[in-house]
Amino acid sequence: ASGEIYQYRGRSKFLMSRAKEALPDLDSAITYFEGNNEASAIAYYDRGVLKSKLKNLAEAEKDYFQACFLMPEIAFQKNQEGKPVNLLADLYSLLKINQKTKVLD
Repeated sequence: ASGEIYQYRGRSKFLMSRAKEALPDLDSAITYFEGNNEASAIAYYDRGVLKSKLKNLAEAEKDYFQACFLMPEIAFQKNQEGKPVNLLADLYSLLKINQKTKVLD
């Protein structure tokens, strides 16, 4: 199997509300994509979204930052109409939530 297959399967499971089942697929995609910064960045971003939905905020934060480290331009993606896609919206809300949690601890 290739990394793309694992990534698409993980995304599909996530969209079918089977987030916990999607995590091993995205982990496998990241393993297969090692050495390919663009593919790895997208897989890390997807896994960050997944972990955020699973309320694993500290791990999601690490994945978002790894995605940005591997492919900084991920923050400047555009859709088919040429409008900016705010890929990091989840990151910004995650950081805000995570900071509130740290203050409460």
